[in-house]
Amino acid sequence: MFEEVCEIVIVAGRRLVDKVNSRFTVETKGSDMDLVTEMDKKTEKYITEEIKRDFPEHAVFGEETVEEIGHDKMLEMLETHPNLWVIDPIDGTTNYVHGLPGYTISVALYCKGESGLLKDKEENFC
Repeated sequence: MFEEVCEIVIVAGRRLVDKVNSRFTVETKGSDMDLVTEMDKKTEKYITEEIKRDFPEHAVFGEETVEEIGHDKMLEMLETHPNLWVIDPIDGTTNYVHGLPGYTISVALYCKGESGLLKDKEENFC
């Protein structure tokens, strides 16, 4: 299972690296310091779709979509789903926006609190 998700995240990481110095949309959410880019959204969408394709019985939510599902639904998912993937598509968005190192894709699998996964776009922690 982790090998499949590592491959998904590696592809997503390569896409981020390829686009880091390109033009992309940047918005704020909540405060002027909390940035979200179109690359955050595209990366989260790609990872979510790929995980759901490979593991249709698993639940997935990400930083950019958690507001859509709501806090209560998120807590319900944590309590009821035996396999729940949590995605931060660009952990370090401010650095990404400015073309600086220090951003990563974070993906965790919540299996009754027993497993996790982290992939850095340069370090290949998978």
